[in-house]
Amino acid sequence: MKAITRKLYDVKIPTRDGIRLSADLFIPLGEGRFPAIFNMTPYGTVPDSETLLAAAESYTLRGYVYVAVDVRGRYDSEGEWYAHPAAERHDGCDVLDWIAVQSWSNGKVATVGHSYSGWTQWPIAQECHPHHVAMASSGSPTNLFQDWPNIDGVLSLQPIVTWALGMMPGRGNEAEVPAPELSWKEALWHLPLSELDALMAGRNVPYWQDWLAHDTLDDFWMALQMQGKYGRIQIPTFNVSGWYDARLKGQVAAYLEVMKTTKDRSSHFLVIGPWLHSPVGRAPVFAMRDFGPQGNLDVDKIRCDWLDHVVQGKQKPELEGVLYFLQVANEWRQASAWPLENTRFVKHYLDSNGSANTLHGDGRLRTDRAGVGPADAYTYDPDDPVPTNWSPTRADGILSTEPIDSRPVQERQDVLVYSTTPLAEHTEVTGPVTATIYFSTDVVDTDITVKLLDIDSQGVAFQLTHGIARACFRNSYTRKELLTSGEVYAVEVELQPTSNLFRKGHSIRIEVSSSNFPFYARNLNRGENNSTTTERRPAHTRILHSDEHPSHIVLPVVPVAVPAGWRSEVASGLTR
Repeated sequence: MKAITRKLYDVKIPTRDGIRLSADLFIPLGEGRFPAIFNMTPYGTVPDSETLLAAAESYTLRGYVYVAVDVRGRYDSEGEWYAHPAAERHDGCDVLDWIAVQSWSNGKVATVGHSYSGWTQWPIAQECHPHHVAMASSGSPTNLFQDWPNIDGVLSLQPIVTWALGMMPGRGNEAEVPAPELSWKEALWHLPLSELDALMAGRNVPYWQDWLAHDTLDDFWMALQMQGKYGRIQIPTFNVSGWYDARLKGQVAAYLEVMKTTKDRSSHFLVIGPWLHSPVGRAPVFAMRDFGPQGNLDVDKIRCDWLDHVVQGKQKPELEGVLYFLQVANEWRQASAWPLENTRFVKHYLDSNGSANTLHGDGRLRTDRAGVGPADAYTYDPDDPVPTNWSPTRADGILSTEPIDSRPVQERQDVLVYSTTPLAEHTEVTGPVTATIYFSTDVVDTDITVKLLDIDSQGVAFQLTHGIARACFRNSYTRKELLTSGEVYAVEVELQPTSNLFRKGHSIRIEVSSSNFPFYARNLNRGENNSTTTERRPAHTRILHSDEHPSHIVLPVVPVAVPAGWRSEVASGLTR
């Protein structure tokens, strides 16, 4: 590790309330003052570990001091651990103060980090600290009631249970936690959800209790929201996420928000690859989809080149505002804006003769509204929810990794299926995806779920993206508005953004239902706090698609630039 001249472990940094945070410092060769790279993490740093030293060397080689800090209450830092505290910005600013006055510091500090460490940067940035000059965030939520642990007001159950209860209160010593009383699979089905901390962690976990108790966007969540605060951020931002990362929507939203108020639009950058939440830059191997070696990207180098420019004034990388991976074409594309400037937002209307249930039904997606038929109906039973159709990472089935063929799910009567006719030409869909669904039901609250799929010429169904809307939040997250039985309502379902080249002969399909479990917690259909009750009832729901109630999905269609390797395929009419 020739780039590092000094390694200082467990350096205590004082905060304004007297708590001391633990920092590991890596100082480059040579004399003088250096800019710093600051990462604040809840996951700990193991002295001289290969991972830590590799991260440190990537920055010290370029003339930065690397500062890795344990968040309050984790590992070597003092205090009590509480996930996503509103005061995280204060600790971050106190660290910035400390870095700026060190003998090795030139006063310039950039923050970096992924996931939780990506999130910590946003509240710090809103404080406009004079020594905070840039931030590089990946896989990060920014509005926690809409991004994480909730997604659009609905608890993202499967991912959050293992993370929140696996982290445990304390200082990184999970050995103190007793064995859980339930398996992780059993935990997902247990009601009420508010008991899971005691059952899985053996104790009351304050942040778990707080998250579940506050089931509207109240003052508790507003303190954790970046909404309305992005205008304070005037430093350059580098944003990264993946098409299969549950935090994608939040990261893209953050990029869009800073672009609205920035003084220099060219100082912000967005990268989206064919990745899961981690590892960033490395394409996963899906059984149903091969991204090829093209799916891999040296994000670390691109980020460091970007930091060198904005922090040290070195040559600007030849990059436009957005770098994204177009699936199926398996090519990287650059764009100056998001959504792409040449996007046509095309409405695809739901249509059927009243029997869109299952993939064998008569559901259709069409770009004209003529001939729409009667409503489709299904029953959503919280005791038999539509399963999340992703393969498990682990034997216990608790963490999902990739979409699998959705046809088995589409055999269910509580899943409505709407498809286009086979496409006459290759069609690129890249950008935000939203659906407006008109419905009626016989319960006071329920959910509407929408999935977007690519159907090949053999009928194999690959899920690209999904979304959910809770009916009681149709007008606002700040208060619940319950439903009247039989009355028609509309909800807007915001799916995760996507980028996909639908081949000629493929079909575009959506699924509409009321559950996607266990990725999302079940709506128990009673209008109460779904996390603190066990009472539930089925919902008998109708999806309308008429001239008066035109349910539809809006797809961002962009002109197709056929990959060079496809020229022979296009000439021969290859469809699969």
